[in-house]
Amino acid sequence: MVNEALLAEKLAEIAAAAGRASEVLRALASFVRTAGDEALVRINPVHFAQQHGFATGAVVEMFLHARKLGLLTMEWQYVCPGCGEIVERLASLTSAAAHTFCQVCSVERDADLSDFIEVTFSVSPDDRLDYFGQTVNIAARVQALAGAGEIIFTDDIVVSQGAAERVTDLPIASSDVQLKGIAGDLRVHRIGGGDLT
Repeated sequence: MVNEALLAEKLAEIAAAAGRASEVLRALASFVRTAGDEALVRINPVHFAQQHGFATGAVVEMFLHARKLGLLTMEWQYVCPGCGEIVERLASLTSAAAHTFCQVCSVERDADLSDFIEVTFSVSPDDRLDYFGQTVNIAARVQALAGAGEIIFTDDIVVSQGAAERVTDLPIASSDVQLKGIAGDLRVHRIGGGDLT
């Protein structure tokens, strides 16, 4: 359920910063209110623009205002030029490495930041911006635990219909982790990659 008061406050701040309440902002507000939890993570601004009939530049500008004012977070993703998988997620480009290793292709490559970087936005998982409750907060924080070539998931996924059968034969490492803003330890499971702690 959307916290309408909090969302309205953020939308007003974004409209003031942008100098107007635009159609792009109204579309973003509608999206935040109606999209499923999984759609609110890793929102691609180019796809958003195409789906809603907006100029890409207008969407990027609005998303950047929304990031600056705390409605969205932003992440840079290095995409493997061989297979298209995300091999590294970055909070900023200054933390980019000169080389990346794709576990899917089993190839180390020079990082070509000019062609293989994607920028995505997510609804902020910050506790004070708790628009949807714990579902989105936990999903965003569990996602942040995963490294390149890893899948991290909670017990809720393990017991969901069809999931257990798909992971039964895979090597799974499990551990309890503490997530920011989430009370108590949470049991998480990892396929691929290294230590969770």
